[in-house]
Amino acid sequence: MWKKTAKGDEEIRSRTFGLPQNLRHVLILIDGMSDEEKILQKGSALPDDVKSCIQELAREEYIITAARVLTIADVKNELIRIARETLGPDAETVIEKIKEAPDDKEGLVATMSRCRKLVKMIIDEEKAENLIRQCTAVLNELM
Repeated sequence: MWKKTAKGDEEIRSRTFGLPQNLRHVLILIDGMSDEEKILQKGSALPDDVKSCIQELAREEYIITAARVLTIADVKNELIRIARETLGPDAETVIEKIKEAPDDKEGLVATMSRCRKLVKMIIDEEKAENLIRQCTAVLNELM
């Protein structure tokens, strides 16, 4: 997914940088919500190679890749999925703790640290380490 930078927004607003028309057409297609395939479809009627225009716009810093934006609910759902997958029928206590966790990154990190200790004591040290490794990767995606 691509989104305009401040430079890209400025170019659309006022043509400050004198972007060639072919690149400007593609820049207009960048909306921050469409993936590259969708942008290529939208630009299929344009005379230029849209993919190379996207690459040029990125090189010149008119656009950047848009990071995936996760909500706390998304993260909690992913943590629950990981717990089920990693712990199987022993996951219910961990799942309840995730559901009850505070709705911020720090609260989720603290909850998962406690869950790691719990799994290590009650179930298995290897499963605890596997759980925390996967959950940490998900938590690191939160801004």
